[in-house]
Formats: sequence, structure tokens, C-alpha cells
Amino acid sequence: MRIASIDIGSNTVLLLIADIVNSEIIPIINEYRIPRISSGISENGLISEESIEKLYNILSEYKSLIEQHKCEKVVVNGTQALRVAKNSASILDIIKNKFNFDLNIVTGETEALYSFKGALSSFNDNNNYVMIDIGGASTEIVFGNRNEIFYRKSFPIGAVTSKERFLKSDPPTLGELKIFENELNNIFDELQKINIDNSSIVAVAGTPTTLSALKIGMKEYSELEIEKTILTMNDFDFYISKFNKMKYREIINHYSPIIIGREDVILSGTLILRFLMKRFCKTEIYVSSRGLRYGALIA
Repeated sequence: MRIASIDIGSNTVLLLIADIVNSEIIPIINEYRIPRISSGISENGLISEESIEKLYNILSEYKSLIEQHKCEKVVVNGTQALRVAKNSASILDIIKNKFNFDLNIVTGETEALYSFKGALSSFNDNNNYVMIDIGGASTEIVFGNRNEIFYRKSFPIGAVTSKERFLKSDPPTLGELKIFENELNNIFDELQKINIDNSSIVAVAGTPTTLSALKIGMKEYSELEIEKTILTMNDFDFYISKFNKMKYREIINHYSPIIIGREDVILSGTLILRFLMKRFCKTEIYVSSRGLRYGALIA
């Protein structure tokens, strides 16, 4: 069976077209766009008309690809921005009328579970893993294995909302960075109680995949090359030391084309990820380009 899975995130909109053969997901197409529908949502609680128009244009493009590849089923999931936006209901109705997509706005815990299942689809063992998914407006953390989930939670902080609320300067000031660090301590305080000894960390979504792409010198993004690469604490320290001294335009000029669309949020996402590594007392993590869109098919 050929299935399309669309993940409408707070920052990105992702498309996976895959064949399902004997319960195995065989990717045919992976596309991503960055409309950042969460932009400004913290100010008035609304997804802006500009963001909505970008979203519809992307979905129109994806629908053409889905029809071209003769998909038998389409699964569409929305996350934090659509969970909290006051105008989500009208957006759902229009998406149904324009594209005949049944958009499912998943809960934070379901998002976490789908991302966990997607990330683990690259691993053949039944070891324990902690999955970290830093989105635009939320961060999902799941601890478990293929048979059992020990902990899962969605935290209301992401790369875009962090930038908009705390790291407003270009580049951020030392004061902003300090306040942000304190906020992360407060938000993720309960994680101190979780013992993840003998477990590995796997991180999904744009922050870790972009950092891996930069680390290996990738000029054009390739999911296959990214999958199960490793980032270390030294890598995070290196890139943070670069990003927190550069203006967004300088980041684009220095790290194009991989960084385009993430130049203003790559620092906030990297800071969250490094903070979580320290909280879990880990010095390296696996990176997976598989996340919610894969997990939704598995589920």
C-alpha cells in the first residue's frame, strides 16, 4: 500500500510518501517546507493570514505529488500551533474543503508517541531510548522501548517560541541567554527525577538534523545520510559559540543553503538540545530524520 503522511508542525510542514510492505516503511518521497505557522501566535493567539496562505500553497503542492504518486491513503496531523490557535477550527474546515484532507490535531502526548515510534523505526534492537523532538512551539520527550513507555510529555517550549519570547536580539544578548537558561531549568525541572541509565538518546526534527548536515558538510539535504549520525556535546558547544555571536544574515551567508529558514531559530533549538543532554548526563546523541510522519504510519 502507498500512503502519504503530512506533518503540519509549528515551523515546518513535512510530507512522506511511502510504500508499506510487510509492515516495513519504504520511503519514496520526503519533502519539507518552512512556513512557520506559529510565527506571532503568542501575541494574539491566531495563526496569521500570511502563514495560512503559505500553508495552503504547500498543501496544494503536496496534493499534486500525492496524486502523481497514486497514494491510496493520506494521513494528516497537526501539532502545537494548531492545538493552541483560536482559528484552528476554520483552518481545518478550509483544508477539508480545498484539499479533502482530514486534518487530525494530535495531543502533545500523542505527538510524542508518534515521534518516538518514528525515531525507533531506524533501530532494530529493543533497548531503551529517550527521544527528544524540538519543534517550533513544543518539545516532546519520550523514554521507553518498543514494548513499553516509561515516560512521555510535551513541554510548551520550542525553537520558534524561545526565539520570540527570550532571544529577541540579533544576536541575543548575554542577559537574554541567561534568562533563557533559567527558564529551561524551570520548564524541564521534573526531568531530574527520571533515571535513564543504560539508555541512548535519539533526537528528531530540524535542529539536530540541521546540525548533523552542517557537521558532515552537506550541501543538499539527504535523509539517508543524516539517519543515525551522532552529535556530541563538543559539537553543540562549537555551534553555540558560533551562532550566539552571528547575526541571522551572517548565519545564512556562512552556512547556506542548509540553514536557510532556520537561521533565526537554530541557536534556540541548539540551546534546548544541549540543556537536555546535560540534564540527562549524556555526551552524545543519535540523530534521526524520522519523526511524527513516520510514527503516524506505524501507529
